[in-house]
Amino acid sequence: MTKTQLMKIIKEELENTMKLSKTVAKDMMKQLESIKTSYEGAEWMQNAPPAIEELNSLIRTPGLAGTREFHRGIARIWNNLLTWHETESSRIPSDVPGHLNAIASLSRKAE
Repeated sequence: MTKTQLMKIIKEELENTMKLSKTVAKDMMKQLESIKTSYEGAEWMQNAPPAIEELNSLIRTPGLAGTREFHRGIARIWNNLLTWHETESSRIPSDVPGHLNAIASLSRKAE
């Protein structure tokens, strides 16, 4: 294999990785928007839990998806969300756990 062929292969792999990263990020943002919508639609809610803003920051941090730190962040956010709802004596909207799991799954695709 020549150096030119090798460089071409590397370039193609990088382009494919970048496309996947953009797709994963876009899909994560869709999941986040669905979570926000779940809280906006709840009549008993005045504000979304602070953990939702944490999730927003976590997703928007470049290069973090697919890392151990990202997965720890998701676990911390889930715990914060549970604690917040317990403190507020409220239920988590039924679709929120599924959206959080989808974000975690998307992150694994980015690994």
